[in-house]
Amino acid sequence: VCQLIGWLTINHAISHLPATKTSVALLGQTVATAVIAALLLGGVLKVREIAGSLIVLAGIAVTFVKPDVKAG
Repeated sequence: VCQLIGWLTINHAISHLPATKTSVALLGQTVATAVIAALLLGGVLKVREIAGSLIVLAGIAVTFVKPDVKAG
């Protein structure tokens, strides 16, 4: 039930946002999951996992910072 509600919520949000930015932002789910697992479940993130998370977040930031190019 929780997964269904989450899936429906994400799909509803996607329908109201630009697809290019939304699809890239959804990559942040894995980073958020790792951080939440570390905080709530006592998981330990390895250096590779932290580095990978930073790369993903940097990629998301680049997508949102660069100006949109309009054809025309």
